[in-house]
Amino acid sequence: MKKVVLITGASSGIGKEIAQLFLQKDYLLILSGRNEKGFDHVKDNQNVEIILGDITK
Repeated sequence: MKKVVLITGASSGIGKEIAQLFLQKDYLLILSGRNEKGFDHVKDNQNVEIILGDITK
């Protein structure tokens, strides 16, 4: 069974880089962020679920 990681702010910056590290280790990722284009690098990956939005509002 794969481990699941939830990363907020994953469409850019540190969150995006952390997501890349976990993908290399074959984790299942739930990524949250405001910028849809920031997820272009992972949108076709079957180990990734993307939630668009701002969790501060």
